[in-house]
Amino acid sequence: MTQGRIRETREWLDKAFEDLNASKWVMKSPQPLFGAVVFHAQQAVEKALKAYLTWNSRPFPFVHDLLLLNSLCVENDSTFAGIEELCDSLNPYAVQFRYPGDFEPPTKAQADEALAAAERIVGFVIGLLPDEVRYEAD
Repeated sequence: MTQGRIRETREWLDKAFEDLNASKWVMKSPQPLFGAVVFHAQQAVEKALKAYLTWNSRPFPFVHDLLLLNSLCVENDSTFAGIEELCDSLNPYAVQFRYPGDFEPPTKAQADEALAAAERIVGFVIGLLPDEVRYEAD
């Protein structure tokens, strides 16, 4: 195990927790911005999947596509197939509410679901990583 791989995996995890915590913080604000909540939830999952791939020395493209990233994880561990549906539900949030367009803004229910899905997936990924890179966020 190289210190470089441990460091790089932790850096991805730090970014994942930063997005997850941002999503939680925005959700608790007096006037929550649900678009920001769902975006950061998606980003947390993206970075957690990239942390897993980094730990397993699996190259990945720098994309926002959770289904693609999850499929790369499945190649290492078939249990990732169990989170595919959750990844699919979060996938549109990478860009859908980030730019002007012809769509309804996300609802509180969608934000609640996105945050719950992100917490579940990030927790799932953390549970598959070894102790030397695994830790809980503040």
